Amino acid sequence: MIGRTLSHFKIIAKIGGGGMGEVYRAEDTNLKREVALKVLPSELAGSQERLERFQREAETLAALDHPNIVTIYSVEQAEGVHFLTMQLVEGKPLSELIPADGLPIEQLFEIARPLTEALAAAHARGVIHRDLKPGNIMVTNDGRVKVLDFGLAKTGQLTADDAHTQLATAPLTEEGRIIGTLAYMSPEQLAGKDLAASSDIFSLGVVLYEMATGKRPFDGDTPISTISAILHEIPSSVSSLRKSLPRPLDSVISRCLEKDPQQRFRNADDLGMALRGVEITPAGGVSLRPVSQFAIGVLVLLAVIIATIAFWPSGNEKVALNPTEVTNEHSRRPSIAVLPFSNASGDPEQEYLSNGLTEELITQLSKYQDLLVVARTSTLEYKDQAVDVRTVGESLGIRYVLQGSVQKAGNKIRLTAQLSDADDGRQIWGESYDRDLTASDFFSLQDELTGEVLSAIAGSYGALFQAELAAARRKPPESLDAYDCVLRVYDYLQIHSGEKHLAARDCLELVVDESTDYVDALAWLAYLYGEEYHHRWNARPDEYDALDRALQLGEAAVQLDAVSQVAHGCLALTLFMRGDYDRATVEAQRAVDLNPRNALWLGLMGLYLSQLGDSERGLPMVRDATLLSPHPPTWFRMAFFYDHYLAGRYNEALADARLLDWDGDFRIPLFVAASYGQLGRVDEAAPALAEFRGLWPMPVEELRTELIERHAFAPELADRLMEGLTNAGMEGLRGF
Repeated sequence: MIGRTLSHFKIIAKIGGGGMGEVYRAEDTNLKREVALKVLPSELAGSQERLERFQREAETLAALDHPNIVTIYSVEQAEGVHFLTMQLVEGKPLSELIPADGLPIEQLFEIARPLTEALAAAHARGVIHRDLKPGNIMVTNDGRVKVLDFGLAKTGQLTADDAHTQLATAPLTEEGRIIGTLAYMSPEQLAGKDLAASSDIFSLGVVLYEMATGKRPFDGDTPISTISAILHEIPSSVSSLRKSLPRPLDSVISRCLEKDPQQRFRNADDLGMALRGVEITPAGGVSLRPVSQFAIGVLVLLAVIIATIAFWPSGNEKVALNPTEVTNEHSRRPSIAVLPFSNASGDPEQEYLSNGLTEELITQLSKYQDLLVVARTSTLEYKDQAVDVRTVGESLGIRYVLQGSVQKAGNKIRLTAQLSDADDGRQIWGESYDRDLTASDFFSLQDELTGEVLSAIAGSYGALFQAELAAARRKPPESLDAYDCVLRVYDYLQIHSGEKHLAARDCLELVVDESTDYVDALAWLAYLYGEEYHHRWNARPDEYDALDRALQLGEAAVQLDAVSQVAHGCLALTLFMRGDYDRATVEAQRAVDLNPRNALWLGLMGLYLSQLGDSERGLPMVRDATLLSPHPPTWFRMAFFYDHYLAGRYNEALADARLLDWDGDFRIPLFVAASYGQLGRVDEAAPALAEFRGLWPMPVEELRTELIERHAFAPELADRLMEGLTNAGMEGLRGF
């Protein structure tokens, strides 16, 4: 081909090639410029149907005008040769730039961010790349990133036939080792399913992993072993392979590599935002936008330190807490190993049941960022072994052990599971589940049983976390660490009170003063400042604006870890308090999307959406949270109260209000009295009105404003409550 002229393109030299065609440097003699010319494979050129489809796709792709996408100039035919012409990029493919231990961190981000922008632009046009890999990414001599081979992409969704065609042409070396396409394919692409943009996000995750570590996450010795790894294995975190990498990058890449497309980033824009949130210093560490000094408060705190902070208070009992006694061990989280579930049937043919449930439980538990979950490869040695959980805990360095068995008899399946504390061998939870296999296929049943176990043990109201809280309450003050301060927040979430708020807030202030890289501490402290404004608890208005501080800390947490559910959830709550409802709703949805099985965040986000009048979205979240919680907190009922009250179902609203049990919260007697008022039962409303007056410290005419501004109530809900109070005999509510 070299020296040959096709139409007005003179071929000068070969640049490269592969299974999808040979690429040459050529001169456009009409426009006096050099171009890249790609000659299509003969098997593609020989099909009129494929050529017509390619022409239609090329027309769409030619409209992709983005600085990080190589531009297609034309699709040509000359002398029986079909080819396309495109922008000639002077530089090196990314595959030649990645060293054995990964790219320098600054360069990694300089390349990664424009890659997400290129994908976002293509996906916005309905174009799926489907062959993203380092060989298709060029870095120009001046450092710009260009994505190649969009000319062979697919508009809309990739069909199963296309996926099989591409799999069949995956390039291999002579030894059969994967060198390109196959190692970067998504699970759904390997399975021959129709593809969407989420497939490109998986492929980009593989590329990011390789850029970060110099290694592929799924790299088998044969095509079959590589396919098996992509479909079933969870790779090591990038920071475990390269200690200098910022830890938040782990969660970004892991989310890209989720087996389930629904669990990945929703789009490339979200991925780009997450990468931008992982801010780095020149030395490779994580940097954080400055968190304001706590002015007079922290200095006084450090010198004097609150003589009597309540530690897990009960009544008026308090103990002193010295700031030097809060150690900064913020990496400590509840740790759990799921041992291989045993096949109680004794039939080797039923082994898939126990193996499938074990793997699914590990996968789903790993989505709880509050947990450290041991990889399955580390627990395989315990399969079919009688073990002492204390020995397992010591060997694996974990606190909790989940064991179980699966037995199938005919169409019946029984799952038995138990959770034990490895420190002392105590069983802290156990349950059996019987199911009929004829009612659903095995995979649906597996999902159902996994959900049952997760609901019982995981999340803020599950058995595992309740055991952590109980242990923390027993800890003496001198043993406190940063994670214990986070646990104080969860204790506050169980039952709201001013004492518990003070204990959690002041403890976390000490942690954040010592370290600004503990995401959960930053996020939860932001939440507690929001609660300070919300409830007027332990307020220090002369020292700082609580909502300003909450916003700064919440945004810092999201910047530090853009895929932290706690960070997005606490930022959403702060934004609700600030009245920035549009942004709050976006952050709330992100929090829920990061783990839809976490009852705490489903409940909180659903509650705030409901009281803003969006019951259509909020109420299903709270219902799901209730179903996911073995012992749901009573504050979940507030969402149902709002829905019933606004719909005029006052008897149902009254029943919900009477289930709320927070001492000292003026809203509970308010809800009860307003419901009685709307029902015309004035005499029965009197005790609730009296209780309300005793708890409400301000002029009654300020109540409506308080509900809207400090409690994020929709004006309609506030007005209807004022109407109910007026009907119940409350005086002084102007206009009602």
